[in-house]
Amino acid sequence: MADPRESIDLYIAKFSTAAAKLSQRERLLLLLLAVAGLGLAPISAFGLAESQRARLETAKLDLLTRSTHQAGFSEQQFRAAKDQQARVSTWGWKAKTPGVAQVLVEQQMTALAMTAGLTAINIDANKTLEQQGPATFIRVRINADFRWETLTAFLTGLSKTDKAFIVRSLTVTGDMPSKFQLVLDTAISLDPA
Repeated sequence: MADPRESIDLYIAKFSTAAAKLSQRERLLLLLLAVAGLGLAPISAFGLAESQRARLETAKLDLLTRSTHQAGFSEQQFRAAKDQQARVSTWGWKAKTPGVAQVLVEQQMTALAMTAGLTAINIDANKTLEQQGPATFIRVRINADFRWETLTAFLTGLSKTDKAFIVRSLTVTGDMPSKFQLVLDTAISLDPA
C-alpha cells in the first residue's frame, strides 16, 4: 500500500504538469472555479444538514404521534378493563370475607330452594374460593328431594338473581323418594371495605 503523502505528491505533480500546459486565461478560470467550489461547499453542507434536521424533526413528530396514539389506546384499554371489572363485580354475591360469602350464599340458596318448593334441603358452600378469569367463585352442593318442577323452579329463581353460576354436575338417585345433588359454582364479590 502506497504512502498517502506520496500519492498526494504524485497528484500535485500531475496537476502541475497539466496546469503548465494551460494558458493564463484558462488558469484564471480554473482558479475561479475552484474558489466558487470552495464557496459553495459550505452552502451545500448547510443544505444537507438542514435536510437531515428536517428528517429528524419529522421522525420525532412521527414518534410523538405514535406514542400519543398508543397512550390513548392504552387509556381506552384501561377504561374497558375497569368497566369489565365493574360489571364482573355485579355478577357475584357481595361479601367482606370468604367466610361471610359462604354463609351468605348458603342463606340465599336456601331461600331460593324454599321459594321453589324443594323439600329435604341440605345446602353446603365450600369455604375455598376459586378464581376463574376475572371472577371469583365458591362451590355449592345442594341436596334435596327430586321433582322436575321444583328443580326447574329453583334454577329459574337462581337465574333471575342475575348472579353468575356454573352448573358442575347434577346427579339424581333412583331411590324412593328420588334425591338429587346439584353442584354449582356461584360468583362472589369480595369487598373488604
